[in-house]
Amino acid sequence: MEINKGSKDINIYTGNGPSEIELFAAKELQRYISMLTGEPLKIKDRCECSSIEQRIYVGTQTKHSLSDKALCMLKTGSTPLQPQEYLLQCQKNDLWLLGGDDVSVLYAVYELLESIIGIKWPFPGKTVLPEAVTFHLSNFSYRYGPAAFRHRALTDYSMSPEDDMLDMIDWMAKNRFNVLMLNVNLGFKGREKRIAKACRKRAIKIEAGHHSFSFWVSPEKYFQTNPEFFSLVSGERSDKGQLCLTNEKLLQLFVDNIISFIKENPEVDTIGLYPNDFFGWCECESCSRMDDNANSETGMVYGKAAGNLPWAGKKKVSEVYFAFVGKVVAGVSKVFPDKNFSCLAYLNYIFPPQKTVLSERTKVAVAPFKRCMRHPLHDDKCVTNSFYNDILCDWRKVHHGELIKFEYYTLPDYMSLFYPTWNLMQEELSCLANKGIEGFVVEYKTEQLGLYSILLYILGKFAFHSKSSVESVIRDYCEVLKDRTARETLFAYICELTKIGLEEEECIPYYDARFLQSPKWEKLFSSYAEKLKMVAIEKEHTQDREIIERFYLNIQHMLNIQELMKQIALVEKSKESNIAQTQRDNDKAIESMERVSKFVKCAGSIYGDIFDDTYKQATNYLTRLIK
Repeated sequence: MEINKGSKDINIYTGNGPSEIELFAAKELQRYISMLTGEPLKIKDRCECSSIEQRIYVGTQTKHSLSDKALCMLKTGSTPLQPQEYLLQCQKNDLWLLGGDDVSVLYAVYELLESIIGIKWPFPGKTVLPEAVTFHLSNFSYRYGPAAFRHRALTDYSMSPEDDMLDMIDWMAKNRFNVLMLNVNLGFKGREKRIAKACRKRAIKIEAGHHSFSFWVSPEKYFQTNPEFFSLVSGERSDKGQLCLTNEKLLQLFVDNIISFIKENPEVDTIGLYPNDFFGWCECESCSRMDDNANSETGMVYGKAAGNLPWAGKKKVSEVYFAFVGKVVAGVSKVFPDKNFSCLAYLNYIFPPQKTVLSERTKVAVAPFKRCMRHPLHDDKCVTNSFYNDILCDWRKVHHGELIKFEYYTLPDYMSLFYPTWNLMQEELSCLANKGIEGFVVEYKTEQLGLYSILLYILGKFAFHSKSSVESVIRDYCEVLKDRTARETLFAYICELTKIGLEEEECIPYYDARFLQSPKWEKLFSSYAEKLKMVAIEKEHTQDREIIERFYLNIQHMLNIQELMKQIALVEKSKESNIAQTQRDNDKAIESMERVSKFVKCAGSIYGDIFDDTYKQATNYLTRLIK
């Protein structure tokens, strides 16, 4: 088969009665091929098998009505295609893009366009076409899948404009993600219909959730009239904490509000029941009593590893929280028995409950907050991560519904430090699959996707093609650059990042930038800052320059943060000994902090990958230290 500029003899066949997703897949193929050829391909439902015609068959294997001749030529292997599995096969003038289910058909189309034709989507809203105008497709047969994980979710950590969210949904499907957790606290009303339509034709399920207690029962709406619905903290009801989860009237209001929401938004597949993202749990007698009996035993089992984690010294509240989740699910299910639910195991409610058995329609997301980002979760030598691994395994023993991991691979709020978490992804995903974990949900920030989308790109590849190598996936990503020098320089930089990340042995706690104090990182950044700068200046391809500049600016930012961390270390050291030296170190640290601030503001005005609040964690710490 040959696709070239001006091709008019290529037709797309969907078979009789294509589904919405199959038809969308055919239209996506039509759209992108037309970008290359300048000619809109025709989409037909029946094959005419003209001798001069080139034919592309798009559809599911079982539903596709192919001619006898086409069926005789098609070789799909010894077993039928499974859900989340797809086939690309070319023989002379016939090309088949078939799936085991509707969404697999769409994945087959994107596989052809990306892997064989060479169209790239480096980040949401960006399409890079190949420079070639003629494509010769020789005979081939490739079979992909099934997916290593059935639940591959992303969730927005920041408020995305509607157009950015639609670009993200489009990009998610191209990278085989299939669940969008909408952060309902960041705004859902008014844009839900367009989002729902975009998700439906890409078979992306919508979960309305994230930290959603304040969405389902808003303090602004209910605190003045019903303060008893909210946590009793230090003897007073507070609208800055959680809810009073043993209050029966609160439970009924919570259920009623969810039912009303589902009636208005029937397209939502899963209702999220995540608590608010802080502590402030209710201390009333009824709530406290539920966890008192469980706390002593839980502390004995997990206490040896939990001392350095954020909830050290906090009362464990798994019993009261998961009992509430169970009651909410039961109440809503009376009206909507087919709806799914999700809850969060996190902070001081990360432990499996001893008294509550959750419904199989309730998905549990275990969040290893402040995990070590250097070692995989199953590394026994890493005390923090092995603690989380034990928790995950214990959840698998007691929960019979979906169990997923809530992850931070894209490093939101990590001072825009670009750390090679793809090392973790490959090891952890393989281990998770063996443990029977069904998938993951990963946070991202829309503002950072121009650079950090590479992390999600790699994650998508590992989650669907579990046997891919780190090097091959990185090489594939770098193919987005048209210039060979730019491509090889970026590839070499990312490989060096990978190598140093693997060489490091000390734990790297999340939110902790002290790993930058290693001379290996400074040497790497200094070397490639100059190389990437020269590539960015020399390259005439605007899109090449844009991508290289993002990495260059990030390296400069990392060097600035590195210098700031050095100054912080000097302040810490001199504070214990010499007052005069402490003042001099303080002054230098403040200068370093101001330098970081100026650069961030300047770089943030060019690209959003480095923005104004990313350095505040380091500067806030420095300010406290100086005081």
